Parts: sequence; C-alpha cells; structure tokens
Amino acid sequence: MSTGKKLKTNFAANVSTKKRSRLENIFSAKWLRNYPHLLFEREYVIPGWRAWAEEKKQLGLVARRVPYKADFAWPQACVVVEVQGGTFVVGGHSTGPGIERDAIKSLTAQVSGWALICLTDKMLTRDGEKIWLPKLASFIEARTASKAAMREIAIEQSVKNIMMQC
Repeated sequence: MSTGKKLKTNFAANVSTKKRSRLENIFSAKWLRNYPHLLFEREYVIPGWRAWAEEKKQLGLVARRVPYKADFAWPQACVVVEVQGGTFVVGGHSTGPGIERDAIKSLTAQVSGWALICLTDKMLTRDGEKIWLPKLASFIEARTASKAAMREIAIEQSVKNIMMQC
C-alpha cells in the first residue's frame, strides 16, 4: 500500500535532534514491523501549545519557550503517544516537575481535541505488546475513520448550504 520512500518521508517528518530512548526505539521498531500502514511522526509539537503559551504571557505568567512535543503522533487520527521510560525509578517523568509537565502536556493535547496515550516499559515489552499495541492500532484506525467521516459530513453540509444559496 505504501512505498518505502513514503515511509521514510513520513517517518522522518518532525524529527528533532533529541536522542532516542531505548524504549522509544523498541516501540518504533515493533510498530513499523506490525503496523506499517499506520505511519507516525516523531517529536510532534502538541497542537494548542502556542495558544496556551500566549495565554500565560497575557496573564503575566512565565510561559514555556520550548513547545510541548509528543514522542509519536498520528495527525490523521489526532492521537499522540508518550513513551514513559523510567517509571519505576526516579526519572524525569516521576519527579514533581516531570509530573506537572506531563499533566500540562496532556491537558493541552486534550483541550485541542487530541488523544494522548501514555505507554510504559511493561506495556511495550514481554507480553504487554501483544495486548496494548493492537489496542492502540485499533484506536488509531477508529479515530482515523471517524475523522474522515466527519470531514465527509462537513463537505456534504457545505455543498447543501451552497446549493440552498443558489
């Protein structure tokens, strides 16, 4: 269905120079092997981030200069995935500032109409991948179909409105 060239183009989209974690590499390899038709983008800037930062500035608060990014994104489905490494050790996601940053990132995505899914080490290794990756793929496929259906309805409604004006 998709060519290797398209895969490379989509896979490379929105890539930053951030070093990939071991868990991100595991997810990426397993996803591309099992779901090559559901291409993702890396280091995707969470939609709504700029509006949120501007609102903070207007309130006289210090706004984050660096955009919130998700590890993986499926823009056609409005789904972003965060791979939460180090969940059982004191790491970036389990410290006070890390928890607050993740909560703000999640809320920013959700109020912008995006689903933010967090995956842990156990969900991506051992038998967890047999449960959670298929569920995630089904969720992305359903949201993609739903978004496409909503676009089709909007187009039909627009055509009807135009026809009524003639």
